[in-house]
Amino acid sequence: KKTKKPSIKLSIGGKYTQVFEKQQYNIKINNGELFGRQQIRLRSETVDPSFLRSKIGYDLCNVLGLPSVQASYTIVYINDDNMGLYLIRDVPKSQWFEYTFGIYNSTYIYKCDSKYGSSYYFNCINESTEEPADASLQELNAKFEKANNQEEISKFFDTDLYIKWQVYKYLTGSWDHVTIQHNQYLFYNEISGKWMNFLYDFDSDFGAYKSPNPNLSFTEESLEMGLPLYQKLGLSNHHEQLVNTIKEFVLNGFNPVKLIPRIDELLDYLYPYVLEDRTPEKETTKRPGHFVRPEYKIENGFGIADHIKNAGFYNYYLKKYYDTKNFNVDEIYGLKRWIIERFRFVCKKYEIDCSFAQKYLEGGSYRVPDLTKYKVEMEQRLGGCKDTGYHCCSDPNAYVYTTDDTGDWGIEGNFWCLIVKEEEPIVEEECWALERGYPCCEYNTEVFYTSSNGKTWSVENDEWCGIINTTGKKKTTTTTTTTTTTTTTTTTTTTTTTTTTTPTAQPTGGNGYYEPPPYDPNDPNSVYIPPPPFFDPDDPNQGPPPPPPYGGYGGGYYDPNYEPKPYDPNDPNSQYIPPPPNGGQGGYYPPPNGGQGGYYQPPPNGGQGGQGGYYQPPPNGGQGGQGGYYQPPPNGGQGGRQGGGNN
Repeated sequence: KKTKKPSIKLSIGGKYTQVFEKQQYNIKINNGELFGRQQIRLRSETVDPSFLRSKIGYDLCNVLGLPSVQASYTIVYINDDNMGLYLIRDVPKSQWFEYTFGIYNSTYIYKCDSKYGSSYYFNCINESTEEPADASLQELNAKFEKANNQEEISKFFDTDLYIKWQVYKYLTGSWDHVTIQHNQYLFYNEISGKWMNFLYDFDSDFGAYKSPNPNLSFTEESLEMGLPLYQKLGLSNHHEQLVNTIKEFVLNGFNPVKLIPRIDELLDYLYPYVLEDRTPEKETTKRPGHFVRPEYKIENGFGIADHIKNAGFYNYYLKKYYDTKNFNVDEIYGLKRWIIERFRFVCKKYEIDCSFAQKYLEGGSYRVPDLTKYKVEMEQRLGGCKDTGYHCCSDPNAYVYTTDDTGDWGIEGNFWCLIVKEEEPIVEEECWALERGYPCCEYNTEVFYTSSNGKTWSVENDEWCGIINTTGKKKTTTTTTTTTTTTTTTTTTTTTTTTTTTPTAQPTGGNGYYEPPPYDPNDPNSVYIPPPPFFDPDDPNQGPPPPPPYGGYGGGYYDPNYEPKPYDPNDPNSQYIPPPPNGGQGGYYPPPNGGQGGYYQPPPNGGQGGQGGYYQPPPNGGQGGQGGYYQPPPNGGQGGRQGGGNN
């Protein structure tokens, strides 16, 4: 009998991560195995300064009894070229399900992603047939629609496992595993007769990105309270099984007694490998396995110091400008800081006896350093016209196709360009607001407040700014032309000041503003929200104005009926419209909690996604939108930046 030779397929892995210099790889082996596996994933962990989040996540799943893939570390060589340090893990494919559940060659394995459908339950594609929403999945979603409560759902779906995953997501601060979206598999267990879900990819867990806050309850933090599956299961702080699972996980795995020593062990082991992988510090494309990409990302520059600091107590603040003045801030908690602070909060909130970890509790011998002295700020600019990453239009009077808070956008040569009008530059000497400690507005002239002496104020970048009246003055031309070369200034600073990176005017999830409850220093769940910083010195009897009337930058509302007129290259009157420059069409998150968008995709396929609104629990706030996710026409369109829910 003739033996078939093994064949190996190596491909680029990941979706958004392909924008980074260090690529991820997928390995598929036909007629053979490597480490007992036919499929392997090599993950660069570029977005994680600590290089530890995924490994700690998979280890925690093993400790807690959650069925999960295995992960370790490896140095990768391709044709004898050192590609650097990678996280290596197996894949939840048919072989993994055979090893884990004893079911051979299952045809009921589904990979889930919101791009595969619009269900409020699961949107998945069959791994065998590559058919989205096949008959089996449609039947499952129909059963969800018909069922009314947990008892009915548990007859065909493993609700115990699902609830455990929701608790895992809560404890680790996960925002990247929303049920209707991606990073999970769905599987029909023919032995139990029930469907099961499995999560993977934990590099953005443990307080990484978005707006992490370890002092929120399950109900306050969850992005899914408005989803019908959550509502039918009754998941909240009052769900007895969920609360008992929180207690179980805290006692058995998610606690600093188990996790802090594990982090220290991995730090000692990985140090020489991370040092080699993330050196040199400045010329990142000379690092192992790094390739020049069209657009530089701040995450490419994480070094060995960031590995050590972020594995501990240093919080990272990534300030990402999408034009000269406007920016989003991504916060990445120190890994140990997140674990200890979330542990302390849940012990108190859910009345768990955590005396076994007494030294890690408040007042214990293990001290958590003051955050004001343990923060790292990094900055990224895109270059191009007003730091947008795009050209300036050569014609300042070009036709305006769309407008956002950066300005007006035109099209030249089938590419978006920023229209720069002839306008008078604002000089510091004319900025009367500087005397009051505020800048003058560069773009916005919408009046939000008028002081007693007639001076008018607006808001830019969530900060008050003074409006300069330039009526009747001679204007000068400020039109510039740039090349497509992207330049980035990245600055790493360890600060010891008490200046915060959050905007002074807090976004609140939509139009209007949130009026916080009075601060109670005796209530550990009460949060102090300072008043707006502005005070009018020209009127001593006048108090500060209300917060700016705008909420956070939410994702766009996805309209499945959107159908643009198709571009016909043979029709001289038909015009090609390139992808929107700033954001994209967000997915729709059901009321009452606002509109949740998708995720950022870089130019030329996406653009700058909107930042999520500032969350305050309903009924006063509502869930703010996440960033825009571009889908090319006919399914996409321009995503809004204005806030999520109108609460």
